[in-house]
Amino acid sequence: MSKNSSREYTPNFVTPILILVVLIASVIGCYYWFKPAPVKTREIQPLTVVHNINRDSTPITIVFSDTTDDGRPMYSILLSDSTGLDSMYPEEIANSLNTGKWQYNEDLRVQ
Repeated sequence: MSKNSSREYTPNFVTPILILVVLIASVIGCYYWFKPAPVKTREIQPLTVVHNINRDSTPITIVFSDTTDDGRPMYSILLSDSTGLDSMYPEEIANSLNTGKWQYNEDLRVQ
């Protein structure tokens, strides 16, 4: 190159490095721009209730699962024989503990 030339010589290995730096910066920028929102979680503390059913001490695990549109809480029940019942109202649970028969009955309500 001549001394009067306004163009500088760039070695061949610099251009790929610059392209790589720009590419990495673009990927990092896109990651932070399109990063998914954090998921809100809540910790559910299970209650363990021991009740005497059929003259045996049978552990029953009661776990809060959800609330209905009218605000009634619903629970999942796990029995000691690894069977379970999903979405039971507290009144159904109390009736089942009293009778020893696990069954659904949505008409039961505390007045």
